[in-house]
Amino acid sequence: MLIIAIAFTLALLPTTPYIFAALDAAVVLSFYVATGLRNKRKFEDAEKLGYRLLQLYRRRPSVPSDP
Repeated sequence: MLIIAIAFTLALLPTTPYIFAALDAAVVLSFYVATGLRNKRKFEDAEKLGYRLLQLYRRRPSVPSDP
């Protein structure tokens, strides 16, 4: 795997950082979304068991617009 990574980097040297950045961004975004969904499910499960955790972490209310 290391030999393939070195060969890939040397073969595509000018564009390699951009390719890796795009892959990293996709992986980080997918893990961010998955973690958020998991945490939401855990809070909802705790709420069903009687723990009032969702009341502690309510979303901020939207700012009312000027009349």
